[in-house]
Amino acid sequence: MVFDGLNRHDLVLHNTMITGYGSCGYWEKALNLFIIMRRIGYQPDGYTVVGLLSGLTCSSLLEIGQGIHGYCLRSGFDSNTHISSVLVSMYTRCGCMNSAYKVFSGLSHPDLVTWSALISGFSQSGEYHNALTSFKNMNSYGKRLDSVLISILLAVTSQLVTLAPGVELHGYAIRHNLHSEVMVSSALIDMYSKCGFLDLALKVFDEMPKRNIVSYNSVIASFGLYGLASEAFEVFHEVLERGLKPDESTFTALLSACSHGGLLKEGRDVFRRMRDDFSIEANTEHYVHFVKLVGMAGELDEAYEVVNSLGEHVDSGIWGALLSCCDAHNDLKMAEIVSQRLLGCKQERSNYKVMVSNMLNGNGRWDDVKKLRDELDGVGNRKVRGVSWIEV
Repeated sequence: MVFDGLNRHDLVLHNTMITGYGSCGYWEKALNLFIIMRRIGYQPDGYTVVGLLSGLTCSSLLEIGQGIHGYCLRSGFDSNTHISSVLVSMYTRCGCMNSAYKVFSGLSHPDLVTWSALISGFSQSGEYHNALTSFKNMNSYGKRLDSVLISILLAVTSQLVTLAPGVELHGYAIRHNLHSEVMVSSALIDMYSKCGFLDLALKVFDEMPKRNIVSYNSVIASFGLYGLASEAFEVFHEVLERGLKPDESTFTALLSACSHGGLLKEGRDVFRRMRDDFSIEANTEHYVHFVKLVGMAGELDEAYEVVNSLGEHVDSGIWGALLSCCDAHNDLKMAEIVSQRLLGCKQERSNYKVMVSNMLNGNGRWDDVKKLRDELDGVGNRKVRGVSWIEV
């Protein structure tokens, strides 16, 4: 290594190495070098701290990030606007939105990057209303949105199924000539289709001057959402004709379309071609859609074999998909087998227990129902009542 071969290491060299480690995700090496430089007498500066924080990218590293934040407070770096902005980004990446917002609130003039980090963090944490509120606050300060932030906010409106802010964002994108950017157009397609306006989604797609696989994936997913599987396959064939390379999301959208349309033969073919023709290994989402497709077609044994072939550590969502098929076909025997595997998962959710309980209840298994209900009450879990609406 060039760094190790140098006779003398100054602060700039240490900062360069720490920043490099952080940018590549080697946070442990960055932290070790930080400790070493302090031990040999170098006083870290703001660039050192920024380099350290850049390597903290997941919730498991939150405690380390908090420690670095504490160091900033003790060293007086908290008054540095750039460091505060980086702290906001770090906390959002680690999923600690309370701390992110607390640091953000201390900034007198947050820049676009910091606003984006906060709004993106709220979106990723499922705090969609806070994301929209932050957008409105940002707008009141006269900050101009870029295409990335518009796309994030459109995804938020898709999750909330609220059309009004989506239309507002569309208008903003048109006024600032951002609507034709592929990222924004793809997000608009997704937003309009999920809010119940497939015709507007298709209009956006038709008017796109440039299209990539992301925009095609959005249209395929939109058709699948409405049960229009044949139209979804037409778009997929257009993808191949144009020489674009399908990705994981393409096959997620196709398998979802097959599942919604009950196209078992086509779904099996898609699942096979994904691996054989495009060298894409199935991920959790693929298996969820495929298992649901096969199971809902009444092929519960085949669906079980598919899940069982994945080994011991199977995502609860995949078992949950099979359990919902058992529920639809009232196959209590298979449901009991699946529930034993599912309820042993670390990620199991209370709604699966409620599903099993309802099946047992329908078959007169009162004692087993009571046992499951007592477990739910004992840990304070309640299934959220189903609510469906579209806000216009």
